[in-house]
Amino acid sequence: MSTNRTDMAFKVISIVSAIIIVPTFSWVWSTQSRLERMETDQIRIQQEIQVIRDNSTDIQIIKRDIEHITTNLKEIKDLLTDMRKEKP
Repeated sequence: MSTNRTDMAFKVISIVSAIIIVPTFSWVWSTQSRLERMETDQIRIQQEIQVIRDNSTDIQIIKRDIEHITTNLKEIKDLLTDMRKEKP
């Protein structure tokens, strides 16, 4: 009888453990998978943000260059206008 009780207790403990461990393992696995996806997304987003910052810097430089060119063109236009006025 003692062997049967021990076997029964072992089986009950095994079943209860399986009922607890398997869902927990599944939950941990899915949580880890989601975490890895989120980390990958975060890395990708950080790279995209860096590209946007680089592009923004390039755009600012181009804007300054255009302003400089516009200023120089205005000066050249003014000089040409003055040269025309001086010429009879």
